[in-house]
Amino acid sequence: MTIEVTDKRDTKESFRLTTIAILKAIKNSKYQQFNEFEIVFNRNVGNGQKKTIVKSTFKKSTLQKLNLKTLETNELRDKADTYYESK
Repeated sequence: MTIEVTDKRDTKESFRLTTIAILKAIKNSKYQQFNEFEIVFNRNVGNGQKKTIVKSTFKKSTLQKLNLKTLETNELRDKADTYYESK
């Protein structure tokens, strides 16, 4: 399952915070039917073009192990199955 958000102004930190909020919502839903969750944040750069700012992938097994009550934004890179952040 891919969740994609495109925005003009948000910061990387707000994208990280929103990633955790999305993971909490997924974990509180009936997510077992999906094997993997990809969360992508893009920025509009004009002329219909987008640039990926933050992208993370969490397998179902990884999500099950996460303690989202204590997860901090600076831990996303280590906890995700894949993680990308633009420079």
